[in-house]
Amino acid sequence: MEVNQIVGNEFCVQMEAKGAGIEDWSWMVFVYMSTDRRERSRQWEFLEQRKSSWGDGWVIAGDWNDLVSNDEKRGGLSRNSSSFVGFQNFINNMEMQEIAQKGSFFTWGNNRAGDGYVEERLDKIFASFDWLARFPRMEASNYFRSASDHNVLLFDTELEINKRHKRFQFNSGWVEMEGVSEAVREGWQISVDGSALYQVHQKIKNTRMALLAWHKPHHRNQERTIKVLTEKMASLRAEGRERDWEQWGLVKNELDKAHLDEEQYWRNKSRALGGVFKF
Repeated sequence: MEVNQIVGNEFCVQMEAKGAGIEDWSWMVFVYMSTDRRERSRQWEFLEQRKSSWGDGWVIAGDWNDLVSNDEKRGGLSRNSSSFVGFQNFINNMEMQEIAQKGSFFTWGNNRAGDGYVEERLDKIFASFDWLARFPRMEASNYFRSASDHNVLLFDTELEINKRHKRFQFNSGWVEMEGVSEAVREGWQISVDGSALYQVHQKIKNTRMALLAWHKPHHRNQERTIKVLTEKMASLRAEGRERDWEQWGLVKNELDKAHLDEEQYWRNKSRALGGVFKF
């Protein structure tokens, strides 16, 4: 993805960018709206004014800290219907459409046990009609994230990106993992003929291949672990305040650790690929 400019303030980041193989620039805007209703109204006005500078094709996503109706809320006190009018009017004024989400309907929960539990659909992705015409296959996904009270929203325009040759990157976290020493030893001890310099070069290459072969099933197991734990958390969350809160805490701790390991993996992979993002 190529970025032309980024404009930011205390509650939003506006980025003009285009994906590989795309000629036209588009704006992607990410917001974190205030919990204060009056401040939120000022933020709506700001976005309505900025809209004209984005052109016809744009997408805007984030934590809106507001709802369009009580249907987007479970638990706690119901809101007066008039309290939704401001956000509804803002959406109409922006002439934008919400992107349907795959996954859980709610995107935020306060994680309080018992009757105090509340969950709401605070996070949304909207797009202009021109953007939707450009990317008719665009999808949004709602992923549970144990480390936050908000879920993660991702959108995919289903564009192809150029694949780059993958460069090997050693993960320092591997040192503590079972079998890594044996993999290094196995790769290094492979017999190689030739000059001393050639032998060293080939032994390094063999060791790299041995480490990749060793790590491949480990990463698959890590992905499988995250998938299973996430499904457990999603199932427990679907029970609302009636969930087994002790089990919730235990599974959450396991998932947090698994996510940290996964983040380290992708951080290293991103450095190896030179920072490639899907647009």
